[in-house]
Amino acid sequence: GLSESIDTIIEEWNCMAAYEYKYNVGLLPYSFEYLTKLKEAHIKLAVATGLPEELYKPCLLHNGIYEMFDALCSTDQVERGKEYPDVFLLAAKALQVSPAKCAVYEDVLQAVKSAKQAGMIVYGKYSAHHQSEISTLADGYLLDFQNAPLPRREV
Repeated sequence: GLSESIDTIIEEWNCMAAYEYKYNVGLLPYSFEYLTKLKEAHIKLAVATGLPEELYKPCLLHNGIYEMFDALCSTDQVERGKEYPDVFLLAAKALQVSPAKCAVYEDVLQAVKSAKQAGMIVYGKYSAHHQSEISTLADGYLLDFQNAPLPRREV
């Protein structure tokens, strides 16, 4: 019984999502410090996300980490979503790094599986869903970034 059209509802949801990502989505605990350590160690960084640029870019800017990344990759740039390795392989290519020398930090089970399919080292991050499967499948598991190890220098 809504009077709004489907297109109007979708536009309203998209505007709400854009607002939330721009102003309210924050960083995970200790992630800013961890990213800073990675940059200080001269480790290349990429974002491989399922979000479109109009959502991830304002979020990264708002949180003061946009400039830390050497490459920004979205599933909008590839044919398939994060349940396939495409966006992870795109990030490796953008960094000019072999997939085997990439470390991925992921909290979604299907994305953990696809990053592993790409031949990457995968650290599972705390997830309210599929925690045991992620920790079993991943090469390591992090509850937060406070004591997260730096990837090996050759990674």
